[in-house]
Amino acid sequence: MHARSGSIALTIATLLAASCARERSASSGGAKGDTTSRATRSAPASSSLVVPPTPAQCGLPQPLQCADRAYLAFFQQTAAPLVPAYRLPGAEDFKDYWKSFGSFIYKTRDDTDSTKAPYWTKGDFNNDGIPDFAYILIRRNDRSKALFAFLSGGDGYSVVSLAEGFNEEMGLATQHGGSFTTAAGKGYSQATPEQPAVVHVDKLGIAFFMFEGAGSLFVWDARTQRLVRVWMSD
Repeated sequence: MHARSGSIALTIATLLAASCARERSASSGGAKGDTTSRATRSAPASSSLVVPPTPAQCGLPQPLQCADRAYLAFFQQTAAPLVPAYRLPGAEDFKDYWKSFGSFIYKTRDDTDSTKAPYWTKGDFNNDGIPDFAYILIRRNDRSKALFAFLSGGDGYSVVSLAEGFNEEMGLATQHGGSFTTAAGKGYSQATPEQPAVVHVDKLGIAFFMFEGAGSLFVWDARTQRLVRVWMSD
C-alpha cells in the first residue's frame, strides 16, 4: 500500500470530499449511491459489459474499495466524536492479515452484499429499520484494538463497546437472518441459555472472527434490548 503513515481517516478525508463533489456534478440521470450497486444495473442490449469502477475511480487508495466510502463518511461525520480515544486503522497497523490486499481478507461482505475492508461492517443490527455500523478501531495511546457498534436510536446514534484490548487483526462481516448451529451445538462446549446450540438471527447480525480461526456472532436480543455474543466456532 502506498499510503503515508497515519490513519486512513486522515489520508481519506480530502479524497472522500473530492469523490462526493464529483458525484454531485454528475448528470442527474446517473445512478445514485454506492457504485458497487451501480455496477450491477442491467447492461444495455449490446455485447458490451458494464465494468465495475475501480477504487481509484471512486477516489480511494488501496486497499479500500468503493463500498468503503460509506464507512469513512459515517465515521468522520458521526462515530468519531463518540470515541475520541480511538481512530480508524491505518497503514502502520497492517502487520498480519490486514496487509493481504486483494485477497479474501478484503472480500468480507455487508448488508448490501458489497465487498469491503475487513475492519468494519453495517446493517440494521437492532431491528429498527435504520442502518447501524460496527468498527474495529485502534486505541490512540497503546494501539490496542476494540470493537464498537454504533446503534441508531430515537435521538441519533449511541456507541456500544463489544470487545476491547485485543491485538489480533480480526474480521467483521454482516450475517443475514436464519438459524445457525453454534460452537455449543457442534460439541465444543456445553449448551447454556447464554450459549445455545442454535442461534436465531431475526434480521442481521455482526460476525466477528479470526481469519482461519474462532468466530462469534453478535445478535440482537429483543428481550434485553442489547447485542449478545454467541460463539460459533472454537
